[in-house]
Amino acid sequence: MSDDRDGVSNEPVILAREVGSQPSFLENVLNRFFQEKNIKWMLVMGAAIVFGSSLMLVTKAWPEWTLTLKYLTILAYTGVVFVAGNVARKRLKLNATYRVLYSLTLLLLPVCFLALTWLSAGTALQEGWQVVEFAMLLLPATGLLWFASSRILDHFLRGRQTTFLISFCLLCVAGAVPSVSTPMAAMTFTAVCWLVFTAGVMKVNRHTFWLAETHQLPRIFGFLPIVMLGLQFVVLVGTKTVTAIPIQWIGLGCVLVSATVLLTTRTVANVYRQRTGDLVRPLPWSIITPLFCGLILTILGVVLSFYGFSYVGETSYAVIPTSILAAILMAAAAKDTRHSGFVWISLIFATIAYQCCPTLFSDIVQTLRSTTAEALKQERVPITLYGITYMPLLGLLTAASYRFRKLGQIEFSKPVQHFVTLVAVFLGAIAISDMVWMSFASPFWVSLANMIAFLVFAIAFADRRYVIVALGCGMVSGVTAIPALNGMQWIDVSPIWIPALMAAAAALMTATRIPDSILNRIPVAGSGSLWVKRSDGSDRNLTQVMGCILAAIVSFVWVCESILHFVEPMSQASLMSFGFLMAAFVLYTLRNPQYHSGFCVWMLVSYAAVRWAAGHGISIADGLTYTTYVSIAISSIAYLFLRGTRSISQASSIATLRKTLGFDAERFSTFSVSRPYAAGWIRRAQAFVVPIFDLSFVALSCLGVAVHVPLLLKTHLVLLGDPTAAVGSIELSTVLVSLWLLAVAIVQRSRLASGMASMILPLVATAVLISSGLDFPMVWLPLVWAIVQVILWLSASYIASGDSPSPVATVIQSVSVAWLLALLVGFLLFI
Repeated sequence: MSDDRDGVSNEPVILAREVGSQPSFLENVLNRFFQEKNIKWMLVMGAAIVFGSSLMLVTKAWPEWTLTLKYLTILAYTGVVFVAGNVARKRLKLNATYRVLYSLTLLLLPVCFLALTWLSAGTALQEGWQVVEFAMLLLPATGLLWFASSRILDHFLRGRQTTFLISFCLLCVAGAVPSVSTPMAAMTFTAVCWLVFTAGVMKVNRHTFWLAETHQLPRIFGFLPIVMLGLQFVVLVGTKTVTAIPIQWIGLGCVLVSATVLLTTRTVANVYRQRTGDLVRPLPWSIITPLFCGLILTILGVVLSFYGFSYVGETSYAVIPTSILAAILMAAAAKDTRHSGFVWISLIFATIAYQCCPTLFSDIVQTLRSTTAEALKQERVPITLYGITYMPLLGLLTAASYRFRKLGQIEFSKPVQHFVTLVAVFLGAIAISDMVWMSFASPFWVSLANMIAFLVFAIAFADRRYVIVALGCGMVSGVTAIPALNGMQWIDVSPIWIPALMAAAAALMTATRIPDSILNRIPVAGSGSLWVKRSDGSDRNLTQVMGCILAAIVSFVWVCESILHFVEPMSQASLMSFGFLMAAFVLYTLRNPQYHSGFCVWMLVSYAAVRWAAGHGISIADGLTYTTYVSIAISSIAYLFLRGTRSISQASSIATLRKTLGFDAERFSTFSVSRPYAAGWIRRAQAFVVPIFDLSFVALSCLGVAVHVPLLLKTHLVLLGDPTAAVGSIELSTVLVSLWLLAVAIVQRSRLASGMASMILPLVATAVLISSGLDFPMVWLPLVWAIVQVILWLSASYIASGDSPSPVATVIQSVSVAWLLALLVGFLLFI
């Protein structure tokens, strides 16, 4: 077989044939037979056949042989294979052949020591002669092991790798150790083997990777040394300790193997980093593959470690060290790869370990549970309350994220920050869900703890947005405080005081700027800066804004609750709620002059007035009349104030003033106003006056359409031929509404007011004539209407003939023309 000699070409042998003739079928078969890849396969098959034939040979006479003869046969067989490999390499120069024989020798050397314990099974090694015989058999095996493995590995790895060689030999000799039966001995044996395995793998892997980087490939497959040590470790654990170690501790063993794989990857990554300056993306497969394998082994180990775990009764503690070790390994992988995914996995493993740690102090934990349940006046602690127990873990992670941020390690600080935030929000949401089942202890305590936690997060993470969540948690804790403390029998307060408590909290939040001056020192981070800053870059007063929002929510609840007792006088709790809400809205409007807060003030006052009138038996008719008078008076005073303070003029309308206060009536939207607190008393007064003017305008418009126009029509029913209608006088309020609309149309140039005024003024004129007691026949009605409309049309035409066009005049002209056309059509129909 001159097929694989050194220096001989690997090209297939071409048999002699005539020039130009086609090769025969036999020549093609022979040419393919002598190709290098086929020779290697034949060598492997030949080695397997030799190995199998040897097993068949010893099997026939095996029972009749003595222990010494059996073992020496295995030892001699291994030595013969090694000698054959040497001859093939040095004398015959058969590269493929000697590599197969050397590899077979390396596989047989561990078997020699394993066979020593198999062959001696059932004998009493404690007796003197057996011990001597065992040692005498072990000596030649050890000598052959060192002699053969040192020469083979030195040749394969292109130099002496002492650490790997010693690791290989120690794991081989460990095969001669008898099986252990106690868990402690089994764990000790496994730990020692793992240390030997790890040291050898890390050393040889670094060496083989360095050879590849320097273009000096080893004479074998690069991962074969690692596979050899890995197989030895697995076989030793499987044959020596598997029966003594529980399955959950095997999970720890999987994580230990994963540690070796990941540490090996780390050495490779260090070499790669030295060559490239950093872990340049994409990573090579020599790093990605062991990383993935290590991750799978780690997850498998943590899953296995849960076997037998329980919070009550008998339990296993394997999951705690397994999860801690897994978290450390994933953190190391994250540091090497700078990938946030490993940080998240590390945090999950750390959380698992933290969750399972209470089993180490089961007596103390049980005492705390009993004490807490007794304090809550419940049979057992609600599971949603356990969110508080995560606060120490979240505190440690927050401190770690702060430290990472200071060190500039964003790949760690950001994932830890996001994990802490997500866990805190999730625990808070789980606790709040208890309110569905009318349980308030967990929402109260967890929200209270979260309020403090999110304030700490805002400082540690340098992100003011956390303050918003903290204030929200404070609101939830306030809502649930009374029922939670009632359930714990700490207080005895009726739930009807909850709105009053929250209204007081809203008033307190808007009473001073001191909290905002402190909170605004926290930096603003992230893309959502508009949550905490205005469009001009100035800081929002978050405490006051949240106080205003809380007041709006409580106002809605207060209104809905009071509707159920609308005709009853307001209770003490309801009056206190109203007082605190008014204080909250007024204080917020004074400190932040904006339209929406002033509008809330007057809406609340209006509803309280209606509620007071209904509770004191005032009739609906009187209430509508009084509302008309008050609305006319308020709108007039408000307008005079705005004109007197020059807040509005011919060039500046109320719509423009609304926009300066943060409300666009055309788009019906609110927006922030830049530094509203910089304005003087006029600006603060405008925040109250403009909303009350708009509210009175809307009220009068609604009253005019829904009340006063029907009254005008009722006055004309007698003349229109309804004999059942009673002749009544027109109300003064109706006349005032008509005149008010006309005044608004003139001074405010409101097209809506001008249209309504021009429509109802003819009816008001005839209603006044009818109410005066004159004998006024129906035939005169169209004439009076026509005269009024002609006067309006002439007035509008005169105004429209000026230099600047007036939209109000156009509207009046259109309504007058419509009236006159309708009268003309009616006249033609009845003539």
